[in-house]
Amino acid sequence: MTEARELIIEVKGMTCDHCERSVAKALKSVPGVREVLEVSHADAEARVLAGPEATADRIERAVAKAGYGARVKEQSKGADVPAEIRKTGGEFDLLIVAAPRGLPLPSKLRTSAPGSPWSKAARSVGPA
Repeated sequence: MTEARELIIEVKGMTCDHCERSVAKALKSVPGVREVLEVSHADAEARVLAGPEATADRIERAVAKAGYGARVKEQSKGADVPAEIRKTGGEFDLLIVAAPRGLPLPSKLRTSAPGSPWSKAARSVGPA
């Protein structure tokens, strides 16, 4: 499987939820679009997860065929805070590797499952 990338698409002409559904349907029809992550008429943009065969031209033409203007703006840069998500025992653990100074973090990022490698670490830090 080829690597997918997240694309941000500027969409003009959406005014309601029905418009969002129409744009999402058009995006899903493009070869190489693996998932429509979000379509927002309020933000006038959409985000998709796409393989290399989903070119900007194909995406823009599909949205235009649905009656809206579209321009692929950029490839999403991802989160500024690196994180690792690991599945353990039916739960997902989130390990924040680094955070900008002054960023408030929730006192408890997840529930500690008995036997989880993080439950011992959470206890050693102290109560939330």
